[in-house]
Amino acid sequence: MADSVEPEPPPPPPPAEVVVTPVPSALPPNAPPPRQSCWEKRSTMEKVLVVFLILLLIVCLAVVAIFLIYYFFSTPPEGQCLTNKCMHLATALESKMDKSVDPCTDFYQYACGGWKNKNTIRPDRKLISLSSVLQDETYGKIKTSLEKRLPGDQLYRQQPSAFYAACMDIDKLNERGDEPFKKLVKSVGKFPSIDPSWQETDYDLEDLLIKLLKLGFNPLISINVARDPDNPNVNRLFISDGNPALVFNYVPDGAKDKKFEEQLVSLLVKLGANKTVAEEDVKDIIELSTKIRKINRVNKMDLLEPTTRVRQLEVKFPWLKWLDVFQGLVGSSGTVYVGPEEVVINTVPAYFEKLGPLLNSTSKRTLANFLMLPTLSFTSALGTEYITILDKYRKEMQGIQPAPRWETCVENTIRIFPESVSRMFVDNNYYNQTKEYVQTLVNDLTLAFTQMLDDNDWMSDETKKATITKLKSLQAKIGYPDYIMDNARLNNRYSFIPVKDTEYMETVVEGTRFAVAENFRKLKESPEKDLWPVYPVSVNAHYDQRNEIVLPAGILQYPIFNPDYSSSQMYGATGSYIARLFAKSLIEFYGSQFNSQGEKNDWWKKEDKERFNNKAACFVQQYGCFKWDRLRSLDGEKTLNENIADNGGLKQSYKAYRNFVKRRGAEELRLPGLQLNHDQVFFLSFAQTLCEKASDEIKPDINESSSSAPSRYRVMGSLQNSAAFSFAFNCKANSRMNPLGKCEVW
Repeated sequence: MADSVEPEPPPPPPPAEVVVTPVPSALPPNAPPPRQSCWEKRSTMEKVLVVFLILLLIVCLAVVAIFLIYYFFSTPPEGQCLTNKCMHLATALESKMDKSVDPCTDFYQYACGGWKNKNTIRPDRKLISLSSVLQDETYGKIKTSLEKRLPGDQLYRQQPSAFYAACMDIDKLNERGDEPFKKLVKSVGKFPSIDPSWQETDYDLEDLLIKLLKLGFNPLISINVARDPDNPNVNRLFISDGNPALVFNYVPDGAKDKKFEEQLVSLLVKLGANKTVAEEDVKDIIELSTKIRKINRVNKMDLLEPTTRVRQLEVKFPWLKWLDVFQGLVGSSGTVYVGPEEVVINTVPAYFEKLGPLLNSTSKRTLANFLMLPTLSFTSALGTEYITILDKYRKEMQGIQPAPRWETCVENTIRIFPESVSRMFVDNNYYNQTKEYVQTLVNDLTLAFTQMLDDNDWMSDETKKATITKLKSLQAKIGYPDYIMDNARLNNRYSFIPVKDTEYMETVVEGTRFAVAENFRKLKESPEKDLWPVYPVSVNAHYDQRNEIVLPAGILQYPIFNPDYSSSQMYGATGSYIARLFAKSLIEFYGSQFNSQGEKNDWWKKEDKERFNNKAACFVQQYGCFKWDRLRSLDGEKTLNENIADNGGLKQSYKAYRNFVKRRGAEELRLPGLQLNHDQVFFLSFAQTLCEKASDEIKPDINESSSSAPSRYRVMGSLQNSAAFSFAFNCKANSRMNPLGKCEVW
């Protein structure tokens, strides 16, 4: 059977033909393409970015609107002040704090720990404090003023600026070499160590002393003119012991004498001395200096013996022709005459009794070298070679690097032209309202101290009444004296000091002589009541025995003073600082021996002095228990006056602050973020003005030489004695900052 075959399918039909009819164009032939919108031209990424920015703007506007509504229509949280000023003040306080520390355990670290961590000690310093920072900032402002030398400046601006420029011009100093110094030495006398031609017949004690005293040096004795303590309306001649330092402020102590010898010999050789001869001379100088220091250890609280006459001095201390010296000093200052009957106040009679025999037993060569040695300080006004020697001395003897040249020049300019520089500083850096602010504080502090005396239960009514009279008579000199604003006076004042770009050292010498001569010219004049004892650029306050406190413009800056401070800060920082001076007016170096008019008058009753001393003994014991380390304690006796002033000032200022709050009727709004009330801010502000950081090697030196306790213990001691502090921070009884036993005088 044959296989069957399926038939093939028929082929598909051909596709139908599609006819496309062209659509006529609406555009004429050769027309340009249609325009696109800006949005259509953007890429996808650009469109996304634009949308994002629009949304961000909407969010920002919403946030601003919410803030404005909150700011104007809502009450600040928990009574906080949210202004920019308050936020800045809070930030400044908080930045210095270490909040990890319990304020009732170590308030100094709590207040200053942050500041200590953020600040380093400069290589040319061994210590940094808020006070030293204030000094640095003041110098920086003065530098800016001195560098602005403008055509047409008044003479009082031209002179200090030209002097500063000459100091900074090292190239010109190098060109002159040591010629200016040798010229100066020749004008004073022969310096045996560097002058081989010196002979014993060249030694003239009176002539040397006169010339050195005119240059401001006091190697054996000090002579100056000041107010008579028994009659503040008269100026008198005062004689005292000399400066124990040899040169560059070095005082022989045995520990570093060898290094000092090496540095001094190096300088003398540089000036032409034979090394072997110089080494022998320097040893003799140090030996004499050590002997002088031994006879100079007197208690200066027992000074001011009855006045004497020049003729009596010549009989009692015949080793010096006193009349010749006085006439050589005072007579050269003008028409002032000093005769045998001139009254002299001898502050250290025991010293002069022992000095004569010592001088008689010392060789003339050693005496001449000893007397001429201070002139070496003028080598700092020479060029690079001598600056390098001085820098090496600082590094070897003091362990510090040289300060910036501009700081040295600013310091020297202030010394030579103090009033002119003060005027320049005040013109650019003093708030007009400062005096009003500070005078209000002084008035409040006076009232507070008067109230403290009313509560006093150990002082007799008689002494209390005299104390109140003195307090109410206390005058405050604030900012600057009016006389520095007198252009004509300033222009004339220093016109006698020639300033040449090429004669820097000569200007230093003439400026120094001018200041000394000006002091001696006052001998026959009545003391100027308006004259300030410190210059406005100073960063230290001052109590004067005329019953005045002086608060110069230099100190009335942050952190001591800030016109934007809250009242708690103003009283805590500025008020406590000023209040210390009130206590000093009653206790410090004859403060208690001068009445309200500045006249010497011991107005304390004997029984009151005894009670005062008994209360003061508590401070001696308290501060004597503070230790540097395991072996060394503070000297509570040496720091007693300052400790009483710190403690009394804190209590006085806090009372003044609470009086202010009472008058105001309510507390101020709190500073934001601190979580502290204003009583706490008061004590924090007090402590932060004393923030300090010292290198380990200088701490024992501070303890041995300073009349103040280290800042840490000034804060700790004062607050341990303050019941108000313990209450403000809720410190438990017998905690470290709230001991059961507290010391108090006022």
